[in-house]
Amino acid sequence: MTSRNDYQKFLLPEMVSKLKTLDLKARFIVNGFLIGLHKSPFHGFSAEFAEHRQYVFGDEPKYIDWRVVARTEKYYIKQFEEETNLRSLILLDTSDSMKFSSSTNLLPKIEYGCYLSGALAHLMIKQHDSVGLITFSDRLHQFIPIRQSQAHLNDILKALSKENDVVQSGEGRTTNFEQIFPMVAEKLKNRNLIILISDLWDVQDVVIKAMKLFHFQRNEMIVFHLLDPNEANLDYSEPLRFQDLETKGLKSSNPHQIKNAYKQAFKTFTGNYQKHLSDAKIDYTVIFTSESFEHALLGYLKKRTRLN
Repeated sequence: MTSRNDYQKFLLPEMVSKLKTLDLKARFIVNGFLIGLHKSPFHGFSAEFAEHRQYVFGDEPKYIDWRVVARTEKYYIKQFEEETNLRSLILLDTSDSMKFSSSTNLLPKIEYGCYLSGALAHLMIKQHDSVGLITFSDRLHQFIPIRQSQAHLNDILKALSKENDVVQSGEGRTTNFEQIFPMVAEKLKNRNLIILISDLWDVQDVVIKAMKLFHFQRNEMIVFHLLDPNEANLDYSEPLRFQDLETKGLKSSNPHQIKNAYKQAFKTFTGNYQKHLSDAKIDYTVIFTSESFEHALLGYLKKRTRLN
C-alpha cells in the first residue's frame, strides 16, 4: 500500500484517483491551455538583457533571438531584467477548519488548497519565476524560501503533502491572522506577489487589517477564499449538531429554519471582504471546492494580467 507521506504518491480521492501525484496534477492543470497565458505583473520596459529561455507557444515572436536559432537550430527568447524579477509567495492556511468537507465527492479544503498551491508553484517555475511557500495556522509551520528550480518545486510539493496529512489527522490548529501575518511580513524582501489560500474563518476586521499590511509594503496580493459549498448554502435538511473544528465547540440547530438568514449573513460576509480588499487594491475571489482547478487558475491568470 502506498504511503501518504510519499509526496510522489499523494493520492486524490477515488473520484480522481487516476491523477496519482501532486506533481502530476499540477502538470495536468498547467500544461495545455495555460501555457502562453503567462504574464508577469512586474513586466516593465527595461532594455537591459538578462538571459535566454526556450521559446514556448504563445511567446511574442519579436523576442526570438535569431542569432541563437542560426547557431543552435533551437528557438530561444530574449528576457530582459524587468521580466525576470517576479517573486511569488504562496500562503496556505493549514488550520483545522481547512479539513472540512461536506461530501465524499468533494476534496477537503486543505487537500484542494494543496493541489491548487502545487499547480501555482508549477506554473511559476515553468514560466521561469521564483516561488516560495508558507503554511500557517496560529503559528508558522512550513517555510520554503522564494527560489526558482525544479528541485525547489519538489521541496514545495513535499511540504504540501506533509501539511495535508497533518491537518487531516486533526493535530489541533487554530487560526490567528493577526499574529501570523506580521511574522510573514518580516521575512519578505523586495516586492512580491503574495497568493493567500484560506477559508478566512477568523474575525473579519482582524483578517482584513492583517492583509492590508502586505499592501502597505508595496506587495501585490491575490486572495483565494476557499470554501466548501455547504459553508455558503447550509444545504442540510435535518436538525444537526455543528462542531467548530478549531475550538471543538458544539451547537445544535435546524438548518431549515435558519437557512435564509444564514445565506444572507454569508453574502454580507463575503461582500465585506470584496469591498474592503478591493479598496486596498487586493484581488479577492471566492472558490468552492466543487469548482475545477482549471477554473480557479484561469481566474488567477486573468487577475495577474490585469495587474500588468
